[in-house]
Amino acid sequence: MWSTIFYFVMVPMVYTAFAVLILGLVFKLSLVLFSNKFKGSLSTYPRRLPRPLGVLKDALLAPVAWKRDKVLWFFIMVFHIAFFLLFIGHLELIREFKILQIIPHQVFLGAGAVGISLIISVLYFLFRRFRSPWREISVPEDYILLLLLFLTMIIGSHLHLAARYGIAGFDIPLEDYRAYLSSLVALKPVVPETISMSPHHVLVALHIFLANLVLMLLPFSKVIHMAFTFLSLNLNRK
Repeated sequence: MWSTIFYFVMVPMVYTAFAVLILGLVFKLSLVLFSNKFKGSLSTYPRRLPRPLGVLKDALLAPVAWKRDKVLWFFIMVFHIAFFLLFIGHLELIREFKILQIIPHQVFLGAGAVGISLIISVLYFLFRRFRSPWREISVPEDYILLLLLFLTMIIGSHLHLAARYGIAGFDIPLEDYRAYLSSLVALKPVVPETISMSPHHVLVALHIFLANLVLMLLPFSKVIHMAFTFLSLNLNRK
């Protein structure tokens, strides 16, 4: 029974999660593209920079958040930088990219600092929503997504730190994680025995399960802004 559940989480549910994510993004984008066109300009003034540079500045530096709340801006920057490094780390779990190893490092980057930074940032975003006026404009999925992110990152950081610092049972070789993830990408899924028979394979499955839920919820949450940030900022500078 458990082996069936384990395989479902590690393989079919992963494909389902990415299918929901992609179809959800396409659906949201189609709503935007086929909505009634706004007559007039949404431009922001003054225009201190050309449009491409202005869009990059607004997207990467979050100047609006800086003006309104310096603490919020700090956690936004920490979260996005750490998430970018986490994304790179997961790419390196699929296969080795020599360009990413220009500065030699272990997978993941940061020796655990990336995961801890994400956990603290998510906790800040979560508890912030219990205060006014953000509590009044929050909906259940806001809390659910942040809680799922927190749990996913806690378990992922636990697996990473335990393996990095040699705690018994967590020493699943990097090559076996790569064999699993690269097989998913190649549509020839294989779960190596070093993962399925690991003493802590339940934590691996739980981490994947929670990550799947996050992916499926993303298109229907406010975090969808990440997919439209450059489009909306470009529109504001037309």
